[in-house]
Amino acid sequence: MEDVLDEWHTKILKSEIARTGTKKVLPALGRLEFLEYLRLEDLDSVSQMGLEVIGVLKNGDISAAPVIAFPNLKRLEISWMKHWEEWVIKTTVNITLMPLLQKLRIYDCPMLKSLPCQILSSSLRKMSIKSCPHLEVSYLPPFLEKLTLQSDAGSLSILLPIQNGLHTNLKSLAIRYSPHSTLPQGLSQLKALQTLQVEYCDSLT
Repeated sequence: MEDVLDEWHTKILKSEIARTGTKKVLPALGRLEFLEYLRLEDLDSVSQMGLEVIGVLKNGDISAAPVIAFPNLKRLEISWMKHWEEWVIKTTVNITLMPLLQKLRIYDCPMLKSLPCQILSSSLRKMSIKSCPHLEVSYLPPFLEKLTLQSDAGSLSILLPIQNGLHTNLKSLAIRYSPHSTLPQGLSQLKALQTLQVEYCDSLT
């Protein structure tokens, strides 16, 4: 697959990878410079994602790292990854990750614990989290406008982590099928909120 990426790296706009059997390591998708939409689904053998996905390491040579990984990616969807636990990005290489990402959707990843902080950047406008009970999110992207939480969305179902006390851009919040008895803490700090949808939350008291 790496050879295919090298040959077509200037042409691919959309990539969907699903049900790849026993493949545990994903290709260096971050080197697809025109990729705008990426969907990863039902990759049962993948438990971790690391630097290889963004293309930092190529044949063991960090000098081959791209300056910007996923430079044009606008939409990222990851779902039904039942063994995926983390995506770790730790490197001494100076790299920018997904600078244009606008929409992020993470569904049905029951073991996922964390996401790279680089993904939760100022470009992100819409985020949807569903059935990720162990996911810890330490802050909301500063210019996020729409947030959807479904089922157990991990720490976001309990607390909306808002930096500097206020969030002045979130306009829409939807909470569906929450298993918790209360709404997330921090609602009063959403000063720009225009729409609040709470549906099918039978445990609310």
